[in-house]
Amino acid sequence: MRYDPAAHHRRSIRWKGHDYHEARHYFVTLCTQGRLCLFGEIKEGISGQCALYPNSSGRAVSEAWEQLQDRFPNLELDDWLLMPNHLHGIIVLPSDCKWTLYDVVHDFKSWTTTLYSRGVHAGKFEPFEKRLWHRNYFERVIRDESELCRARQYITNNPNCWLEDKLYQQQES
Repeated sequence: MRYDPAAHHRRSIRWKGHDYHEARHYFVTLCTQGRLCLFGEIKEGISGQCALYPNSSGRAVSEAWEQLQDRFPNLELDDWLLMPNHLHGIIVLPSDCKWTLYDVVHDFKSWTTTLYSRGVHAGKFEPFEKRLWHRNYFERVIRDESELCRARQYITNNPNCWLEDKLYQQQES
């Protein structure tokens, strides 16, 4: 079916006119399809702070995120955090890169879906329906140092706010 803007009302989350090749910090959030908690559980640690206790699929997704720097030369990963059903990260694109933020996120989602599917077929990971990741992703262009500090703080505090998080889904024990 051919795309018809009159029939397809999906609102773009992209910054109109922004060059996504531009060297900047970008705050991204990727959610699992249906917000399924596939990557582990949030638990309170000894220090009283909450953290993700990743399962084997959570560890695989975390490793894949860290390996983005190998897949995209000069890409920087600033603070990031995997949660049971989503990932928050700050990606820094280098100057004069040949790829966009979309290329990085698309590669990560495609690559982790392949890895995850293999784990499901091997009986190691919990199954998912149709898609591992939600079709879109949230992005925010970080425009200055204060926004960068707020994004980092949000990522750091996210596990402690899990029960109030709009992405929270009741975890089954």
